[in-house]
Order: sequence, then structure tokens, then C-alpha cells
Amino acid sequence: MQNAQKIFFTPGPSQLLPAVELEIPNAVKNGVCSISHRGKEFKEIFSNTKAQLSKLLGIPSGHKIFFLSSATEGMERIVQNTVGKNSFHFVNGGFSKKFLEVSDEL
Repeated sequence: MQNAQKIFFTPGPSQLLPAVELEIPNAVKNGVCSISHRGKEFKEIFSNTKAQLSKLLGIPSGHKIFFLSSATEGMERIVQNTVGKNSFHFVNGGFSKKFLEVSDEL
């Protein structure tokens, strides 16, 4: 299979659609990459993104959507916000081992 697109079923890196390459110049031209995360324009983009993602994934109203920079950050947030003293981990691979290590470090 020459020029076949590789598909990865892993936590990362994420594959980008070919259209992303075409949209990046538009985002730069329109200043999207430079807007303040506290400004009205960003809040509108964020609100629209959440609405469209909820629709796409069938996320019920009342549920929250969190955008994180990495799976490791997600592990940190889960441990920091749900574990009082101890947590129990089943380790059966690299990803779950990383979760245990993050938990132990925190």
C-alpha cells in the first residue's frame, strides 16, 4: 500500500484532517491564534466549540467538557480532584502504569 494513510489507535499523537493545513493560514490571517482567552471573541469560539462537540458526541446538557493539554494533565486533574488519601490502580500496560506514577507523585 503506497501512500496509505496510517491510523493510530493510541492516546496520541492526534491525526489532523488534511483540511487543517488549509485552515491554518486563515486562522493566522484572521488573528485567531492571537486573540485573548479572556476576550469576547474567544468566548464565542469556545461556546460554539462546546455546543458542536456536545451535538457530535451526544453529550447530555448539564455535563461538562474539559479541554486539556495532554493525557498526563488529565490524570493529574483526576487525582487532584477526586482522591482524598489513597487510590487503587490496576496496572496492565504503559498507560495505566503512567496513571499510577502520576498518582504516586502527587
